[in-house]
Amino acid sequence: MLDVHVIPVTWQSHERELRRIRQTVFVDEQRIPEELEFDADDIAAYHVLALNSAGLALGCGRLLDGGLIGRVAVLADARATGLGKKLMTALIEAAQDKELSNIVLHAQEDAQTFYQKLDFIPTGVSFMEAGIKHITMQRVLPIPFNTAGLKKSRVVQSDQRPEVLSTTDNHAVARTSNLQEFADDVSAVEQLHQIIAGARRSLRIYSPTLDHTLFDQPELVELVSDFARSAPGCHVDILLRDSRLIVARGHTLVELGRRLDEKMQIRRLPDSIKGDKQSWLIADNNALWVQSEPEDYQGWSDRWNPVQAERFAKRYTQFWDRSGADPELRLLRI
Repeated sequence: MLDVHVIPVTWQSHERELRRIRQTVFVDEQRIPEELEFDADDIAAYHVLALNSAGLALGCGRLLDGGLIGRVAVLADARATGLGKKLMTALIEAAQDKELSNIVLHAQEDAQTFYQKLDFIPTGVSFMEAGIKHITMQRVLPIPFNTAGLKKSRVVQSDQRPEVLSTTDNHAVARTSNLQEFADDVSAVEQLHQIIAGARRSLRIYSPTLDHTLFDQPELVELVSDFARSAPGCHVDILLRDSRLIVARGHTLVELGRRLDEKMQIRRLPDSIKGDKQSWLIADNNALWVQSEPEDYQGWSDRWNPVQAERFAKRYTQFWDRSGADPELRLLRI
């Protein structure tokens, strides 16, 4: 094969080449729906393109502003040549140039070993995306010294000493991943409380039935109440699918929401929308608690994972915009 080099390009300048490679690899070979493969992020993303000395495009990839690497594709004839590593190296260097503290990708499970060799570490549990099993992987990047950033002082990340970003209200916010898995209701509740206790601006809860074991507990209700009352801009959104059990048994978190109606809003998905079986909580668009196996109380939490939080937030917004108030909840006593 002719010599190959990787160059930065834009969607506007090289859409034809980028689209051809991804159409071939993802849509034609892997049967990913075209409407999922090409999205609005392509326009603003940082793209790289692999070209051989004859000018033929053989591979590509992209980096989003939040640090998410994706759409890494190599045409069949150019695989097993080291081209995938070249593309990833170019994207990692671009992330370093942008002074990102960490980068994340959603790896197809059969490619996990490849990314581990590039110092990416699996985080969380596997999930389905576009009909294919994926797992989130993350790599922490070295933080460059920048004397111009004295107002936002950083502490170098390590396992013992998290990066800290000082804020104007003198509240220090930890900015390091703290991935934890849980496999029973006790640890699920404990990690749920940890994420809520760390929230400063917003809480968004999605739970099909607002599970009583998890969400109808005095300590949790107290945490949510303290958060909602802590500052004028704090708010709590709760989204559910089925309120019948709540109406039959009562629910202290829902009752709190009715008392704090200016701070808390509760909506129900219409029956026409299937929704998800799993539950999740998003705090400040940075922290996550996810119950991936509802019946066994299995899942994970992470106090700093803005890329994953954004993915869940988009899903939440889609549901929220199609939901509405539930008249049945008015039957609850106060």
